[in-house]
Amino acid sequence: MKLKESEEDITESGCDAIVNTVNCVGVMGGGVAKAIKEKYPWCLPPYKDACEKEILQPGGIFVVTLEVEPVIEYPTIINMATKNHWRGKTRIEWVEEALRNLASLLTKGDFTKVAMPRPGCGLGGLDWEDVRPLVERHLGELECEVTIFNKPPAEDIPESSTQVKLEFEEE
Repeated sequence: MKLKESEEDITESGCDAIVNTVNCVGVMGGGVAKAIKEKYPWCLPPYKDACEKEILQPGGIFVVTLEVEPVIEYPTIINMATKNHWRGKTRIEWVEEALRNLASLLTKGDFTKVAMPRPGCGLGGLDWEDVRPLVERHLGELECEVTIFNKPPAEDIPESSTQVKLEFEEE
């Protein structure tokens, strides 16, 4: 199935799975990961645990699902490690390995619609023009529909700021 692209909010995608590009230290402090953590807070503790136990490594994936009774449908969160540390940058080889792992999971799974950000292209620092061919190669021929989301999550930025910049003279 052909890849689709969207400028909408990934957390409102309505897909049965959302790919969450993450680091391997258990921090979802910015970008898409922060938005997913805020919308689906239940996905954070297992992810942190996987990082602390060194189960999740760059290029790997870690899947978190939530089943409740009575049934409420929640998306599966597929954590895809594209960074080692949140302070670091993404390596293209980590993205490619993660895409291979993701394709394998999606081929075996019961997913029909998957939402994914541009892996490694936000806070990871990679250029979409370099990453796009990898995404197309690994995910472009899958049976499920994959939508690539490119809308940065809205940040709570106050309209006016009370911050003051302090400058000190050296003595």
